[in-house]
Amino acid sequence: MKKIINWKLFFILLAACVIGSVLVLPYSLSLTSGGSVEELPIEGEVPVWLIVLSAILNSLIMFSVVTFLRFVITKKSGLENGG
Repeated sequence: MKKIINWKLFFILLAACVIGSVLVLPYSLSLTSGGSVEELPIEGEVPVWLIVLSAILNSLIMFSVVTFLRFVITKKSGLENGG
């Protein structure tokens, strides 16, 4: 059976994407709320850790799908770089 995914490279790319999205999170929160987490347009009281956790999970799911599709598409199109 052919190996479709280089799992080591998959997890390295996934970790880099999630770390990058976590590093951008304070900037995006300041743009959304005008500089304060308390001014976010969210109904009711939502803890900050829950907002951060949901952003991390969102990034993890989105980037894992995109990274998996990267391996599938490059394998089928012949653009594979030996990895």
